Parts: sequence; C-alpha cells; structure tokens
Amino acid sequence: MVVLDKDNMVLQPAKLWCDVTSAEEAEELSRVYGTTLVPSFTATKLLWLKRHEPDVFAQVATVLLPHNYINFWLTGEAVMEASDASGMGFLSENPRLWDWERVKAVDPRLCDCLPPLRSANEPAGRLQPDAAERLGLPAGIVVGPGGGDNAMAALGVGAVEEGTLVLSLGTSGTLFGPSMGLIEDPTGIICPFADATGAWLPLLCIINCAGVPEEVRQAHGLSHEEITELASREQPGCDGVTFLPFLGGERTPNWPHASGALLGVGPGDH
Repeated sequence: MVVLDKDNMVLQPAKLWCDVTSAEEAEELSRVYGTTLVPSFTATKLLWLKRHEPDVFAQVATVLLPHNYINFWLTGEAVMEASDASGMGFLSENPRLWDWERVKAVDPRLCDCLPPLRSANEPAGRLQPDAAERLGLPAGIVVGPGGGDNAMAALGVGAVEEGTLVLSLGTSGTLFGPSMGLIEDPTGIICPFADATGAWLPLLCIINCAGVPEEVRQAHGLSHEEITELASREQPGCDGVTFLPFLGGERTPNWPHASGALLGVGPGDH
C-alpha cells in the first residue's frame, strides 16, 4: 500500500501484503462484508492506518499499490487495473468497479482517494518527459498497465486457459490458475483475484514458504549446499520432530497471530 498526500508525496513506507498487523481490522471488516477478508487485503491496512496513525491518514489524498506508483512516476497518471485492484478488498466482482459501500465502511473520504480503474487492454498512460530523460527513452511512448505479481506470472508462463495451474514457491507460496468465471469462497481460502487478460485468477496463498528454510540456514550459519546435504540425509517423518513454520503469522489457514514452533523434541535431539 502506497499512500500519497495532496502534493503526491509518499506519506510513509509502503505496507506490504504480508504485513499482518491489521488482523483485528480484518476480522471487523469480514463481519461487515459478510465474507472472510484476511489482513493481506489493503482495505484492512487502511482501516488500521486510520486508527493507529490518524495524522497520516488525514493527509491521504491517493491510495495506490507499488506497481501503480511506478506507473504514476512514469506517466504522471494515478490509475489501477483489476488484477491489483482485486487485492484491495474494494472491488465489485461484476462489473469490475469500485464497491463504494465497502469503501465507505472504512471511511467515506476514501471514495475520493482511489484511482480510476483501467481495463486489461488499456494503457496506464504515456511516458512523461522527466521520466523519459532519466530512462533514456522517447517521451510519449505508451506505458502498459502491468498487473499484480501473480497475474503477471500467469501471463508470463502462458497460463491463460482454464485447467492450467501455476505453483509459485518464493518467500510466500501461491497456487493459482485462470478461470473464465468468478470463484467465490466465503472462507477466504481461495481469493477471487482478477487476472491480466480480463478473466479471473482464483488463488491460494501461504505466507511462510521458501523464506522458512532460509531462516534456518542463516540461524545455523549453513551454506545452501550444506543445508541441502543435511536435508537429503533426513528420514521421512524426521523421527517425530515437527516444525510448524508460521514465522510471520499465516494467511492459509487464517492465523495472523501464529508463530513458529518445534514439536516432538526429546533428549539427544539437536
């Protein structure tokens, strides 16, 4: 989440999707909206900002997400497209417009802070002269709208037809695939995201994935080769020792306050 003031200056460091400090606000908005909203959605972070940093919230004139801010720097136009907007918690599924009642539930003033929505085949704008000079590119060239990270990943690997699934294992882990129709899940486990082509991209996400073994590796001063060798020698089941890797809370299941735990440790285990 990137919030700008009336002079288009960034008001604070961007809050990332994996920040779970808005867990209480997520529970409240879930009751108001009648569907489960996890703390990853921007709506919860805006309500958190309103309550915990009211002086900053009072200065907010524009709400963007990080790639929208890059497009804003390139073009001078504050716009958003559906794949990113669907992660806000404010998008009306059909048609794809801002759901103003949802927005007003956070704060009516935000109705003037959300950017206009562009369709998947509309440009974000044209490269403005200052950005063109810094990048060494011609001013006025078209700047594409871009999209959310998973939407662009799906586009990049050619996952644009139903029946194709993409598994992405990074700091977080995601499983997603294109759908011609909206997939609604009131539990919030499957998120009703839009893709970058005008269709939908139902998605399951966990916060703790490849970052967990990296934490272990760094804690024990191991190289990637060393930790791989140790893991290859371990028997399935690890003799009953279980590591619950919820180091940053968790999104699926929706346990934002969870923490990591090591279970089944006995004498001689090290």
